[in-house]
Amino acid sequence: MSKWTISSGLWLFALILVVSSPCANAREVENVAAGGDSQLVPLLPPSVPTALMIAGALSEKGDYEGALQHYHYALQQDPGNREIGQRYVGLALRMGRLGDALGALDTMLEKNPADRELRMQKIRLYLLGAKADKAEPLSGTLLEDFPSDNEVIGLRVEVLQRVGRLDEAIRLQAGRWEEDHGDPVVGRAYAALLLGTKIAQEKEKGESILRELLDKDPGDSASADLLVNHLREEGRDAEAIALLEELVARVPDENDQLRLLADLYLAQDRDSDACDLLLPLAREGKLDRHDQIVLTDLFVRLQRYDEAWELARTFLHNGEEDGLVLQMVGEIAMEQGELENAEIALGRALKLRPNDPAILVSLLLSMSRRYPDLNGGQADAKKGEEESDEVVRERYRRLLVLAQGIVEEDSFRQNLILGVMLRRSGQASEAIIPLSRAQDLRPKNTQALYDLAWAQEEASQYKEACDTLERLLKLQPHEASLLNFYGYLLADQNWELEKARTMIEEAVQKEPENPYYLDSLGWVLYRQGHFEEALARLIDAANRLGDDLTVLQHTGDTLTALRRYQTALQIYERALKLGGDRDLLQPKIDKVKERLKSAP
Repeated sequence: MSKWTISSGLWLFALILVVSSPCANAREVENVAAGGDSQLVPLLPPSVPTALMIAGALSEKGDYEGALQHYHYALQQDPGNREIGQRYVGLALRMGRLGDALGALDTMLEKNPADRELRMQKIRLYLLGAKADKAEPLSGTLLEDFPSDNEVIGLRVEVLQRVGRLDEAIRLQAGRWEEDHGDPVVGRAYAALLLGTKIAQEKEKGESILRELLDKDPGDSASADLLVNHLREEGRDAEAIALLEELVARVPDENDQLRLLADLYLAQDRDSDACDLLLPLAREGKLDRHDQIVLTDLFVRLQRYDEAWELARTFLHNGEEDGLVLQMVGEIAMEQGELENAEIALGRALKLRPNDPAILVSLLLSMSRRYPDLNGGQADAKKGEEESDEVVRERYRRLLVLAQGIVEEDSFRQNLILGVMLRRSGQASEAIIPLSRAQDLRPKNTQALYDLAWAQEEASQYKEACDTLERLLKLQPHEASLLNFYGYLLADQNWELEKARTMIEEAVQKEPENPYYLDSLGWVLYRQGHFEEALARLIDAANRLGDDLTVLQHTGDTLTALRRYQTALQIYERALKLGGDRDLLQPKIDKVKERLKSAP
């Protein structure tokens, strides 16, 4: 092996030690490279290549301070080297050291005082640092040296704007526009200046320039955006919409203008029109993820669930792992009757956000729809409904318990859904708390009041149920179902029977064929002692409804009151055979049998 090769190998080894050794900090490395005062033995000669190599290595390690010092050393040794200078400037700006970047430019300009690019860069850095007053004289002398340079002219215009000399900026840009009337960049810059004035004629001229540009190129989105924003600032939204509609008609594939028009439609509450514009873009994959989510949500709010589901299921099929997006997908799937997909999406969402009460109550709702028997209903396969099994029922019970502990007290939706689910699953007492919260949040919401009254009635809180129904009756004074509910409650408790009868009769008048209302009327007549009339109503209800346990019990009680014991016994026994409450029916059966024994 030659001596040169050995020396080269040692040199590289020394460089690796300097760059990677944890004992060699940035300052020590610089001293080694630059020959500064250090008690460390210099491992490298003080040369520009060495400094650059160390700087690059330190920068890769994230030691920007050390790297900057080495670039500074290299630039001092070779101040005319633009590559070194630009590395220094770039790193200084990355570190937020504007002063160091300007200092590096000054160093380079000492060697190249007439350099156009360096002078422009210094002006831009002054503008970046909000030092337009320092940039102004430099831009003036630069323009003197390059009077026909469009880039220099544009920079001078920007500086004049910053220092508040708008008239000069306009005159300068006007000359540029006259010389190059076909350049849309120049035209837009000139129009922007004119629109920024307070003079009506100048603004009109700016509008005219932009319209001229758009007439030549209707796909010029930059000019369209500038003109539309100006029109909107002046409250001329109708003109802005008309302009964009014309442009879109001429260039239907210009996506930026389509989006701009959609934004205008949204601002005018023309949500459906905005959706119609954006849906083709979504179908073609030209909307980003955020815009697609926004559009999907917009379709939901418009109750256009077919289009919403069309967009939302792409998130599901693409394995989307965003909890909130999956929640949206699941809720849309529910509305579309895609009950299995709804449960899958919401289940995935809950795994990602296990303590999110909004997702949890949506999952409960989707499960109750997919498995109606969880709440006492029957599954309909045509609707995508299924019979639950013990695994599903246990999961549903566990989620109900979890939801009671995490629902947000100020969320109407969460409390209403949880309350309804608890009531329908036979937990009326537990349902009262969330339903009361929901009613407090929206005192005039009839659904919250109605479900609260049901929960109170089922929990045997009859007085509280009456109070809730009184408030509900003020909001819906002639609602048949409400009149029947309230009237039946009063009749069942043997309270205010005349009031109960009046309400039930109004309900029957509204829906004379409704068997439940007929049963209620029969029951209140029974309570009032009008047994023959009560029996006629109850028989009518039974003929329409069939074997209903409540109607059978009421009929048996009425027949007993009429001393028609044998028929009453048959009715009670039929009710018991159909699954009626033995604790309630057996005493009635025993009583009727006793009466039959003592009858002559």
